[in-house]
Amino acid sequence: MSKVYCSVYNGIGNQLFCYALGLYVSKKTNRELYVDLTKLNFINFLSFAKIKKDTPRRYELPQLGFNPPVRQFNLQEFTRKIKLLNRSYIADFRNNEPNLAHIIPDQDIYTIGWGDFSRIKEVLPDMRNCFHKNFKIPHSVADTLKIINENNSVALHIRRTDYLHEKIGKRFNGVCTKEYYQNAINHIRRQIKNPFFIIFSDDMEYVINNLKLENSHFVSGNSGYVDLYLMSLCKNFILANSTFGFWAAILNQLEEKIVCVPQYWYNNPLETENFIPEEWTKISIHP
Repeated sequence: MSKVYCSVYNGIGNQLFCYALGLYVSKKTNRELYVDLTKLNFINFLSFAKIKKDTPRRYELPQLGFNPPVRQFNLQEFTRKIKLLNRSYIADFRNNEPNLAHIIPDQDIYTIGWGDFSRIKEVLPDMRNCFHKNFKIPHSVADTLKIINENNSVALHIRRTDYLHEKIGKRFNGVCTKEYYQNAINHIRRQIKNPFFIIFSDDMEYVINNLKLENSHFVSGNSGYVDLYLMSLCKNFILANSTFGFWAAILNQLEEKIVCVPQYWYNNPLETENFIPEEWTKISIHP
């Protein structure tokens, strides 16, 4: 049977996007889905060798319940632009929409990138069905889990560490301002009785020193997949411009929830993102 190999790379949020795209293509073309980790492993190698400054990442989808077969390495990632060396159909969704109708019946497909919400929406029921089945909850987060379940919990996500790097910061930093978070908190307080804020961040020292918030609980010291799982259990959301928080909110199955996102997803220039659901609330980043 011909296969879809989806290239999975970057952090856990982007990994989920890559997987969702691969799942979408596999269903559209009736092919078996495989995860390809060549790009992830190569980026990690360059990072450990100090050739590139990218943050090393672990493949974390199995811990969340997504367990397709995995291919660790293939030359296709390095030869995909050379047509004579490729028997697979290269479906690169980063800059355009590949025409899946041109695929030969027995041809394998190699997907790279991620797509807009229309594609995610089609496979979302399958992903929600797999998400955190048989998840092993660490004893260390039992108190956090209790607080989330017993309160009108609002996940508040602040991402800083890699967004402060020059390369990434040009595109992402400066969007989630202090004004954005204050506007979002005020919006939540107008809509929800006695909200309790569950704060997730990769720079908790900054958050503790700069965000004075009553009725709050700080979450830190966990693996990424544990934090994403905990965040997904909250009843409402204030998100950073990060795919990590996006997936925590989108995999949450509550119909009546408030999800706040910044009015812009990107800086320089200020732009929104096409994968944000229409029903989510866009909050001003200005006073």
